[in-house]
Amino acid sequence: MLRIQPIAAVHSASDATRVRLVGQVSGRWVDELERVCAEALTQGPRLEIDMAEVSFVDTSGLSLFRRLQGPRVLLVNCALFVAEQLKTLGQDV
Repeated sequence: MLRIQPIAAVHSASDATRVRLVGQVSGRWVDELERVCAEALTQGPRLEIDMAEVSFVDTSGLSLFRRLQGPRVLLVNCALFVAEQLKTLGQDV
């Protein structure tokens, strides 16, 4: 199960919208996360995904993060296990 919590725009130099994830990025939740991220990117220049409370990312979740990876999307606060999973994407977290 995954809880997706949109957080009001962060007022910083990046003017990013932040989304906090809680749980596992897997299965049917990956499609919902993709929808939320696409919507957030239409509303602002950048998206920060707070991964502090993500315990696992399955292959479809990793594929989603690979597609999102770029200058407009930043994954932040990754737990060590998830950070190791994401290293396969070549992203520093």
